[in-house]
Amino acid sequence: PHYLFDETILEGIKLTILFTVLSMLISIIAGAMLAMMRLSPNLIVSGFASLYIWFFRGTPLLVQIIFWFNIQLFIPSIDIGSIHFDTNSI
Repeated sequence: PHYLFDETILEGIKLTILFTVLSMLISIIAGAMLAMMRLSPNLIVSGFASLYIWFFRGTPLLVQIIFWFNIQLFIPSIDIGSIHFDTNSI
């Protein structure tokens, strides 16, 4: 039982709660923005939001995790003008 109150365990609990709250706030804001985009009369904005929602709601979470973890297999690097991103480091 004394392991439960070790400094590393308590720090891990703090970080877990912090990341949970931050991810919930980001998700609420992103969800509200996507909902407003989907209701937009602009076909490009509405279409993008619909496609985004369709893709992420239609794909199982485990498939998304595996895809994003292994994205460097499909896209080894991204070049935008003079900026170069290695997907292994992203």
